[in-house]
Amino acid sequence: MKHHLIVVISILGLCFGCAAPNVRMYSGAELTPDKYSVVCVNDPGDSIWSATRLGIVSVDGDMTVNPFEYILSHRWAKSVSVLPGKHSIRCRYNKGSSQATSKLWLVSEPGRNYVIKAKVIGYRVQIWIEDEQTGLSVGGISGSSDEPSQPK
Repeated sequence: MKHHLIVVISILGLCFGCAAPNVRMYSGAELTPDKYSVVCVNDPGDSIWSATRLGIVSVDGDMTVNPFEYILSHRWAKSVSVLPGKHSIRCRYNKGSSQATSKLWLVSEPGRNYVIKAKVIGYRVQIWIEDEQTGLSVGGISGSSDEPSQPK
């Protein structure tokens, strides 16, 4: 009985715990903040009870959370650290039973912070990335004509 209680408490902690910490999406030694970029979401649904959520599913094809963690919490990463250069970022926006997925590209610069934003326009969801410091839109939709083929 005691083991069952520990399992239940552990699962509840995962489901109802505080927001997920920054996920490091690069290998090797931990770097100082001036050597990497942070990409985060501007999530209107920051509560597990909210019907609206925005999250980062993967960066360059690597999942930001393991599938078991997602099944328990129904959340993707809210913030990731990446090395400077071109990245492919897959985002998911959920609102109630509706969802939208977007694959965006970004050429990040060291020491910069980027924010992924989303808004509903009619029956569409618009998802984009802004430079946090300037407020300007950066990057774009993967496969678009303005996507650079090589990192800058």
